[in-house]
Amino acid sequence: MLDGYWSGLTQPLNFFPESSYAFAEADYKKEIGTQGKSAKDPITVAENKWNGNDFVGAPGESQDEYISLFFKNADALDENFETLARTVFRPLLENSEEVQE
Repeated sequence: MLDGYWSGLTQPLNFFPESSYAFAEADYKKEIGTQGKSAKDPITVAENKWNGNDFVGAPGESQDEYISLFFKNADALDENFETLARTVFRPLLENSEEVQE
């Protein structure tokens, strides 16, 4: 986490809360085998959060003005994005449990 912090002081990080969490959760479920029958590739799940959904009027993180300043013409969901998403969210996912109501 501290490596990411120090790196973020010198360059923009490919860390986007919603897209990163969606990727990390789908990646973790795929790894432990609980993704279900209609599972999508983790990067596809992240791309859906990144791009948003025009049908329901939910904007994606790519449409945020501040994010688009740095990542408008770049591949934001690259290998660095995947690594950072796993680094931040994997420990949380490994140590959480799903509660049934």
